[in-house]
Amino acid sequence: GTRLFPARMADDFLAVFDFGDDADGADTPGETVEERHGREKRELMERIKEMMIGSPKGERPRVQAEVEQLNAELKDRHAREKPEAEGLAQDVTGLKIGSRSKAVKAKQRRKKKAQEEAEREARIAEAQKNAGPDKREIEVNAIATQLEPLGLCIHNIPADGHCLFRSVAWQLSGQADTSEAAAWDLRRKAVRHMEAHVADFAPFFEPTDSAPTFEAYCEEMRSTPSWGGQMELRALGQVLGTKIRVHTAGAPPLVMNEEAASGPIELVFQQHAYGLGEHYNAAAPLQRD
Repeated sequence: GTRLFPARMADDFLAVFDFGDDADGADTPGETVEERHGREKRELMERIKEMMIGSPKGERPRVQAEVEQLNAELKDRHAREKPEAEGLAQDVTGLKIGSRSKAVKAKQRRKKKAQEEAEREARIAEAQKNAGPDKREIEVNAIATQLEPLGLCIHNIPADGHCLFRSVAWQLSGQADTSEAAAWDLRRKAVRHMEAHVADFAPFFEPTDSAPTFEAYCEEMRSTPSWGGQMELRALGQVLGTKIRVHTAGAPPLVMNEEAASGPIELVFQQHAYGLGEHYNAAAPLQRD
């Protein structure tokens, strides 16, 4: 009988031919020139393998010559097509680059900035985790511990120059009003009282660049959202006829107008509440479960 090439020998025979590095390219719809070249090489390899396996051993020289001719023809055609494909690719690439919009570049910059910001936030979070509680957290915990036996807790008031007056207004309104209008009303009442009792308040006044005299200080306090302090609390206690009790971390409560029969209005003074420093909050009844 006729002896045919075993499949293993056919594989060994195919290995001597150079079908290129991309012989395993993808075969997909809309394929590129390179992908088509890879597909055609794979198809030629399968064809050659079938030719060898189906041919008698004595015809090996003829099969080998035919294989070499088929391979040379394919390589020659691919060599002609490849420069054309590269030129087309360069033209297309040039069009893409030339038409790249500013919006795309801006999007990339935003993405990079967002990534950098996320990395920065992660570093900050890690540093805070390793650094332990900050001053604000320590202060809030201390005040909460002092307020709890009194049945009170911290009630946050908007942080601005009106915070002292907003805190008092919230207490006076039955824990409802922290409006700027209410704060301005109390501010002006306190200033009028200080101006009417200069001898009681001027000795505690400390001059500043913007308010070198007591009169200038009163005008500044009346017309701008300047932060109030102990003088304003004392004036408000006297005007309103009520005690005002201020809770501070690590210290006994400070009571203004202690001889008054009504009150007290409960406030919290925090030195580390925000980046700007000092801040007044209200103290509210503690909600127990």
